[in-house]
Amino acid sequence: EGVVPPEVAAFLQSHQDHITTLRHQLLNDPAPHWEEDLSAGWAAPVPNLLTSLAVVRILAADALWNIQQNNQTVAQQDLLAIRRLAQTLVDRSELISVLVGMHMTRLVVTGIRQLTNPDASWLDWLEGLDVAPNLERSFVSEAYLFAFRCPPFPEEERKSFFDPWQKSRCAQGSQLFLAFARIAREKPCLGGSQAEEPLRAPGWMENPESTWFVPNLRSALTRLQALHVHASLTREVLLARLGRKRPAAGTITFDRGPCRGLPLEVTQAGSSWSWRWTGKEPELPEAWLPLAATLR
Repeated sequence: EGVVPPEVAAFLQSHQDHITTLRHQLLNDPAPHWEEDLSAGWAAPVPNLLTSLAVVRILAADALWNIQQNNQTVAQQDLLAIRRLAQTLVDRSELISVLVGMHMTRLVVTGIRQLTNPDASWLDWLEGLDVAPNLERSFVSEAYLFAFRCPPFPEEERKSFFDPWQKSRCAQGSQLFLAFARIAREKPCLGGSQAEEPLRAPGWMENPESTWFVPNLRSALTRLQALHVHASLTREVLLARLGRKRPAAGTITFDRGPCRGLPLEVTQAGSSWSWRWTGKEPELPEAWLPLAATLR
């Protein structure tokens, strides 16, 4: 959110032909597709995520610049192009691609809030946005790798590897991913702070210099919650902006999406309205604690 700096605006203006071609391809050509093969274990193919992020950042900047130029139609096309690329990553099996796709989706949600005259179709998309099943599936995929393709060595070397300590790491990692998959499924608006103590990952899993390094799982849950909350808040803003729902100061609850039932505070300052999520995060069910305690 904000204003496009002059140097960025100049870059966008000088590359409009390329950006137009890129936008057209993402909107009209078959969706990007990358090979998936979990049976390859740690050598499984993944998309070129850095290039994909670079593309999305250009389109996001172009969307904001077009909003400033009052060119809402092109801005919405930019956001739709980002949304399509993001969905191809969110639909994949590996955790890192899902996390990058969630980040791209969050950019779309942020962009929608900048539109002065958003298309009503965004309401349906925001209402149906739920990436918890995708994150759950990616956790299960990572659990599979730890259970059946672990330690992370070539196949021949792994078959002859019988170190009990390393084997215990494999089992520990697999069970931890499964526990987080359960949280993604049953508590899609649970924040990472609630999961931090009972489901703390072992240090060897979060050491970037380790062969065993995996993304921060608590952070993944926090990002999941943030995306769902921001989508629900943005839907409330659009309902008011499109004249579908008259704002009223006070506390209401989300009535749609994964965060349904959680409280929302609506305030007014002059002619401006603000929507803020003020609810307390759900407690982690006690029944999960014995399982979680074995995963430290």
